[in-house]
Parts: sequence; C-alpha cells; structure tokens
Amino acid sequence: MNLVSDPWIPVVMLDKTPRLVSLNEVFRDGETIADLAANPCQRIALMRLLICIAQAALDGPKDEEAWLACRSRLADAALAYLDTWQHRFNLFGEHAFLQVDGLDAETNALADKIDLTLACGNNPTLFDHGATPDGRVPEDARLALNLLVYQMFSPGGLIGRTQWDQMTTEKTSEHSPCLEGSMLHTLLRGKSLAETIRLNLLTQEQIRQLSNMTWGCPYWETPTLSREALSDFASTYLGRLLPLPRAIHCVETSRTVVLAAGILYPKLPEQREPTGTVIEAGTGAKRHFSYLSVTPSKHPWRELSSILALQNADRSGGATCLAHLRHVRAFSFGIWTGGLSADKAKLVDMAEWVLTLPVCLLDTLLLSRYQGGVESANRAKFVLHEAVKKYSELQKSNPVWQAKAEQFFWSTLDAQSQTLTACAIQDDAALAEKWLPIIRIALHTAYERTCPHETPRQIQAYAQGLKILDSWKEK
Repeated sequence: MNLVSDPWIPVVMLDKTPRLVSLNEVFRDGETIADLAANPCQRIALMRLLICIAQAALDGPKDEEAWLACRSRLADAALAYLDTWQHRFNLFGEHAFLQVDGLDAETNALADKIDLTLACGNNPTLFDHGATPDGRVPEDARLALNLLVYQMFSPGGLIGRTQWDQMTTEKTSEHSPCLEGSMLHTLLRGKSLAETIRLNLLTQEQIRQLSNMTWGCPYWETPTLSREALSDFASTYLGRLLPLPRAIHCVETSRTVVLAAGILYPKLPEQREPTGTVIEAGTGAKRHFSYLSVTPSKHPWRELSSILALQNADRSGGATCLAHLRHVRAFSFGIWTGGLSADKAKLVDMAEWVLTLPVCLLDTLLLSRYQGGVESANRAKFVLHEAVKKYSELQKSNPVWQAKAEQFFWSTLDAQSQTLTACAIQDDAALAEKWLPIIRIALHTAYERTCPHETPRQIQAYAQGLKILDSWKEK
C-alpha cells in the first residue's frame, strides 16, 4: 500500500458524502472536501501530516506576506512534492512510512497495540468485543491511520525491548509529543479542507521566534531511518510535526509488530508544541510553564482567554497559527480544539469542541473582560460548593450532592457561553446586566434541584445553605 496514491484518509465531501481519499486527492481535490471524518486524535495526527507535507513542499512560507500569497500554488507544490517522495510513503518494505530501519525482525507486540481504540494492553474499551489473545490483522488503510495516531499519542511507561542498530532499546518510554501534559490542541477551521490546511501553516519567521526550534525537514528526506540520523530531527519544526517516539516495524498481513522506545523529543520549557496553549502554573518558586490540558467535563469556553491569547515574549499563549487572524479580513473565525487525556500510562478519554468566534475577541481588553466573566462564574461555583457542603453537614451525611450541583451549574452556563462572548464585546455594563443574572439563576437552580427540601430537617438545612448562596454578590 502507498499512502500517496491509495485511499486511507476518512473525509466528508462538501455534498456531505463520506469517502476515503489518498494524499494526492487531499491536495488535488481539497477545495471539494469539507472536513476530515475523524476522532480528535486522528484529526490532530492527520492535520500534522498534511501540514508537514504542505510546509515541506513550499519550503515555507517565509513570512506572513508569503503566507497570504501561497494559496494559489499550494496544491500544485504539494502534488509535485508527493510525486518526488512517493517511494517513501509505502506502508511496508524498506524505509516504510513512520517506521524505522535497523530493527530486529522478531515481532514483540500485537498490532492491536497501536490502535488506541482497541482493548489491548493499557487500553481497555467498553465496546471492543473482538479482542483476542492472538490479536487481529488490521486492514491496510486502518493500519496506516493507527500508525500515524500512535506515533503522535502513545503514552509513556514500560515497553518491550528489542535491538535497534545493534543496540538494546530502553525498557521505559516517554509520552509522545502530542500527549505531553494531556495538552489541548487548537486548530483554525476553514470552509474546506484545503483552506483549513493553509490557515494552519506556520511561517519560517514564526518558527524562529519559538525557543530552541529550527525549521528542519521531514524524516523521509533522510536516506536512512537509523537511530543516529533520526535524533537530528527531534528539535526541528518539521521533524517534530511527524515524530517517531516509537521504533516500529509492521509486517504485511500479520497480527504482530516490532515495537520499542524510539526518539526522545524536547519538552517544556525547552521546546513547545505550536498547536498547544502554554500557561503559567504554580506560585512563587514553583511557578512554571505547562500546557492547558484536556478535561472532557470542562468546556473550553472557561479557558478561552488562554486559548486565544497571542504568544508573547515569555512564550506563553495559544496556538501559533492564531497570529494569522490579524491578517484575515473576516468578522468571525472558527477554531477546533481538543485532544486526549491521559493519567500516566493510562488513556482516559478524548474530547473535542468546535467554536465560532468574532475576530475582535482577540483584542487584549476584550479578552480581559471575558476572563472577568469567567472568574465571576468560578466564584459562584465556590459559593455553591460551600452552600451544599453546609447543607450536607446539617444533614449529617456525606456531600453526595456537590458533584451533581456543580455539574448542573456548569452545564447551564455551557449552554449560555455565547452570551458571555457577546457581553465581552460590548462593555462592562453588559456583563452586569446580562451575564451575571445568568450566573445567579444557574447558581440558585443548581442548589434547588440537587438539595432536597421537603422534610423539616431538610428545609432547615436548605435555609442555612441558602444564606451562603445569597452571599454571592457581584458589583
């Protein structure tokens, strides 16, 4: 199978029909493809591959002016580039796609292991009833997609050992770059897949501004995929887009693969992922940079001021591609944000959100006002927590209602988050007149619906908690 000419990428066309397409078709027919038909991890992995090909084909763009002008020549450049390097996109054989050279040929893991959606190893899934001790033989198209996602998102921990370039590999492994800190990834969205790819291209000028990162080239441009040769790609932008943190070799029509620890990639604060949002965490001497992480139960509108913050001198801020919005003449823009949450070596859940936002919200003053509205909601949540806690103490029971009350409170505000955006664009008075009453209603409704108040004892406890609830006052 060859990934350039054979269909394997799941997409949705503009007429809403699903299809599998090849890399050639993505760039040739990208204007007629609406979007990828993929889960969060697949979307991130596929976008990184497509961006890497586009950036290598253009050898840039050099700066923002070149980025604005590259639309007309992107497809032709990418197709010519793929034609040149097509022999390096074979799924099996010498110099195989996202696999390394020089591995011992003896397989040591099931092919199921590199599919994060299957029950294998530390990846138990509820609805995977086809798991067997001997594993399964994946279809070529699925294996290609699994391999791409696994190299981006494989969790760290103990791993099988083998010989790579006549050296024994390590028995432990690190998180793949896209999983560091369970980071929340952000991508700009266009009206077609072709436009989405272009919106997320970074310029060489932007890369020079990132700490300890050079432009580089994709791994397939090196003659051999040896341990020594691949180590040189770890600190480059194009090398990091298509990482090889696992040394893998796939065998055609086999249930097993060779799997071992691969290349190590720099982490924060030495180097950052351009699609992640970097925030400052901790206080005092423990203050440090970290990634804004994926929390499936937490809608990202509560972190929007961090996600949309343009990068500053100390390298905190949102995704690097957001800087292009300064030059896009449009009233609104779309973003996709999501990722994979992990607890050490255990994968927890995937999550994704799609938001359409006004361009003016990128203004520092408006973002500050927006964050004020979020902080008002956070203070209200704390008051709700204390009120339910008081209720539970007087009932002499465990605070079984706290989680339910907070869940109801946030779900109510999740549905009203566009109101906060609209108020932030207007002025402080709009926050007081429209947003704060919504918080107050959500606060009291959550308390009322989760704390029973029918018996005399319940009513007494309810009244005491209500006093705490009424202490939430906003100017």
